[in-house]
Amino acid sequence: MKIIGITGKIGAGKSKLLERVSSIEKTAFAIADEVSHKLIKKGNTGYEKLLEVFGDEILDSNGEIDKKLLSDIIFTDDKKRVVVNSILHPAVKNEIIDDMSAREKEGYRCYFVESAILMESHFDVFCDEIWYVYADEDVRRNRVTTTRNIPAEKFEAINDSQRDYEIIKGEYMFLEIPFGNEMLDSRDDVKIFKGKPMWICFDNSKDLLLLPEFDPIMEAVLESRL
Repeated sequence: MKIIGITGKIGAGKSKLLERVSSIEKTAFAIADEVSHKLIKKGNTGYEKLLEVFGDEILDSNGEIDKKLLSDIIFTDDKKRVVVNSILHPAVKNEIIDDMSAREKEGYRCYFVESAILMESHFDVFCDEIWYVYADEDVRRNRVTTTRNIPAEKFEAINDSQRDYEIIKGEYMFLEIPFGNEMLDSRDDVKIFKGKPMWICFDNSKDLLLLPEFDPIMEAVLESRL
């Protein structure tokens, strides 16, 4: 089973790309944030461990962890973010690995893992390749503040906590895919660079992931690698 990571900064279009690929037959996926939200529900290990650190102040009126409050805490305090990540990241990874194993036994041919902090969570260790979704910062800010009702200051905090595209591009070799066109670089020797998975960059600055024309391009990229 092929394992592909999908990553990119907040508002880049990771979820939109995942929607498109998840419709392909015999593919499965996991969204790290959704797994994390499940693990912090009452009765799960993440819930108990977070209560040990933060106490009842992070609970809502129903006794569940207030996800918005927890998010506000970790994106305004670097030290607390490190603590939360150290609790949740290993648990999320184990949950996803277990699901991968189950899907492989069921005969799935491809598994996608979506996370804005794919590398920081060390998901790359089990990825065959990584698809990076890029969009300009101003475009991402506008998307997030207008469609997801996230204040500009919170966007800035989340954005600053995620590694910049130029830093990532400097560390890994990319195969760049412009939409509605041919690949900019069709080198077939770009498979493993410095022992790391191959990276493909999708430019979504103009919302082209929303166009039907993207489907055959994405499928061609996927089919060539399965």
